Amino acid sequence: MIRKALKAVDDSYRLRLRQSRFHGWRMGVLLGTCVSAFVLLCNIAVVVVGSQTGSGYDRDGVATVMEGNEATVSRWNTVCHIFINALSTVLLSASNYTMQVLNAPTRQEMDRAHTSGKWLDIGLLSVHNLRIISLKRAALCLILAASSLPLHLFYNASIFKIITMSDYEIVLLDRHSPAWNYTRSLNQTSLVGLRNSENTSVRLTNSEWTSIYNAPAITRYGDLFLLIDQISYKTRPDVTQFNFSLSEYFPQHISGPKLFSSYKPSREGWSPFLEGLNSTTAPLPESMHIVEGWTTESGRNSRIQISLYFMVVVLSFNFLKLTVMVSVLMMETSEYIVTLGDAAASYLERPEDLTEGRSALELDQMLLSFDNEDATDYSKVIWQPRLRRYCSSIGYDKTWTAIIA
Repeated sequence: MIRKALKAVDDSYRLRLRQSRFHGWRMGVLLGTCVSAFVLLCNIAVVVVGSQTGSGYDRDGVATVMEGNEATVSRWNTVCHIFINALSTVLLSASNYTMQVLNAPTRQEMDRAHTSGKWLDIGLLSVHNLRIISLKRAALCLILAASSLPLHLFYNASIFKIITMSDYEIVLLDRHSPAWNYTRSLNQTSLVGLRNSENTSVRLTNSEWTSIYNAPAITRYGDLFLLIDQISYKTRPDVTQFNFSLSEYFPQHISGPKLFSSYKPSREGWSPFLEGLNSTTAPLPESMHIVEGWTTESGRNSRIQISLYFMVVVLSFNFLKLTVMVSVLMMETSEYIVTLGDAAASYLERPEDLTEGRSALELDQMLLSFDNEDATDYSKVIWQPRLRRYCSSIGYDKTWTAIIA
């Protein structure tokens, strides 16, 4: 009883669906229209967010929607572009389906083509069909195709990130030198409280400056000053050759990548003494002890920006696609042969006299039979299967088009 009741409900639902206006290809175009409208609303929301964030759009039509360090900005930039690619994918999918519907022939167009000895493609986008279908549908199909190119060019470029990089060097200083006394006289403010300051001195522990500067690019900080309070030598019998005066070796300037690639400091702050820091012939120290680091925080953050002009282009072509889809949905009343199943159902319901009994013929034989006036009974022709390559089945022109695209 339950099975019969479920079958009755299913049959009733299918009957109502077939009788509905949005049955078959119209349901696909309806879903595409809804998706296109949703993408349009999302794009409008993006433009509004740009106008309400910070100072809005400048005279160049660019708005900053987010500021922060390079790592955070890069993560959010990736999220934004995933969102953009998802929207563009569903929008272009809806557009492509509508193009396939417009490109599909009607039964009347197929009958006229067969009468003239011509053929049509079914179930795929075909340039060949544009010469046979109505001029209005061909124009709408070309409009949808042309409107996809600006979306590919401008959509991803409408949101972009700006990475601010600092050109810096590392300076080694004697902790008791005049340079250190001057540095110590600056504002000794904690690192956490200087996120929004500009050109402010920041005191860093060894773990902090190691974490900040051990990166491919420095985006918020300037030169790094490392304070040295001790040096050490390898044990030797003649200790008189050792020079423990820090002023003999410091201050010195080194490049950042060199420090971290070969002389990364330990947790306690001891680092191998950098070779080539001076030209003295005396024995060089083996290691040096770094007390702390000082730097300046410039306040120049990386940021994510939106281009208003690019978004206007995206909105315009998004609205154009939506308009075409709505017009197809509301004004087109013809029954298009969109799939091979539609063609099979149409010919089973109303066979065509010109091709009746010739279903086993190949394309070339079918076209030749249109002009053949002999009394050959094509219904007795038997289809013989043979091994054929996929390219020859769909046509080499379509194969190369797909490879190039």
